[in-house]
Amino acid sequence: MRAPVPPLQRPARAQRSNVVPERLAELCKQIDDIKAKLTALQEVPPSVRRQAAEHGVEVLRAGGRIAHLCVPAQTQLAVRVLSVEKQGGLRIGLGAAGCGGLTDSNGCVAWDSAGSLVLGKIIRDNAMPSITAGHSMAVSLDHGGRLTFALNNEKVAHDPRAIWPQQPLEYFLCNEMKRTQAELKAYRASKYKDDCAWVSFRHASIEVLNGADLQDIFLKKVAAERSKLERQIAMLQARHKELLEQMRSGRERVLRMREQGSTSVPWVARIPCDLLLSAFMGVDADDVPTLMRVCSNWRQVVVERGLLERMQLCCFYTKASPSQDVLGFGISATYHPDGNLKELATELDVISSTAFTRFNLRRGAWGEDFEYFLPLVLDGSHVQRALPLLEESLAYLASGGMRVAVAGVQSQVPAFAP
Repeated sequence: MRAPVPPLQRPARAQRSNVVPERLAELCKQIDDIKAKLTALQEVPPSVRRQAAEHGVEVLRAGGRIAHLCVPAQTQLAVRVLSVEKQGGLRIGLGAAGCGGLTDSNGCVAWDSAGSLVLGKIIRDNAMPSITAGHSMAVSLDHGGRLTFALNNEKVAHDPRAIWPQQPLEYFLCNEMKRTQAELKAYRASKYKDDCAWVSFRHASIEVLNGADLQDIFLKKVAAERSKLERQIAMLQARHKELLEQMRSGRERVLRMREQGSTSVPWVARIPCDLLLSAFMGVDADDVPTLMRVCSNWRQVVVERGLLERMQLCCFYTKASPSQDVLGFGISATYHPDGNLKELATELDVISSTAFTRFNLRRGAWGEDFEYFLPLVLDGSHVQRALPLLEESLAYLASGGMRVAVAGVQSQVPAFAP
């Protein structure tokens, strides 16, 4: 029979005992995953290779990954095309706030080297001149908010039949699908002050003619992502440290509670120790550690009275406990020829008085024979029942040799009957 457990303790302790270690393992895995992503970001090469030409103009070369470069807060840009490979291409234009490049973004107007006009995600083929190596391309937005393109320093007009509605190019800078009517009106009234010049290219080389400081958007995104991951790692490491401290303080608290007891209740201190011990004998051995954590008084009873040892102490033959019968050891005695006691021997097999007298038990659990029964002194209640038998057993052992000497050494020792 298990001891009754308060209902508030049963589910909570069973379910939450491993929450902190599991959370720590989860945090460690998250930190390792984010560190792996951070390492991968640090190994990413830039989108373009930069070098200075002989006349001081910056040369930019892009490989297989599309390079998106912009000039923040500037609406003018001029470049010279040095080379465009067969699989390559180049676009120059303007992008509104929120634009991420000229290849797949709303809110941009661009001129493609293949002769296309790019209006956001809409491409109008053959609306602009085609570009070859050696040509210069330029885009600008004047003070009146008019967007123009130039080829070799000459303004280029697009084919008006290629666009609909029939509006100026700057009309298509705003992302109409992403804005309300009020936002569109405010955007056009601002004269496109938040727009900036862009160039997107792949498998191509260009020279920057107007000294514009082109910034690699990909590197900015990588830097922003790296900063974000570093903040996440710092946050997770702080949480990890907090959980470790929580485990440490919890462990110290549990050890202190085990040492002193979790509470000191007056009514607990007034319960007699013998009564507590009798009550504790009815619980399972698995519940003894829980009893020790209730309070210091209960812990003292468990430790000083040897509760676990008492639970394990019983007659191997009848299974009787100290509260049910008088327990003791089976004893074998050897005497000198003059009748004095020579030695005693026992296998320390616990037997009961009932097994010795009523069932005539004379052999231990391991097969060793014995002739006498010597009661044990366990506690006050057991002593009161065992003391008369103990006195009689000691007297019988002390005088047993004299009876043997009178009757003859070859005579058998009579069976002990207390």
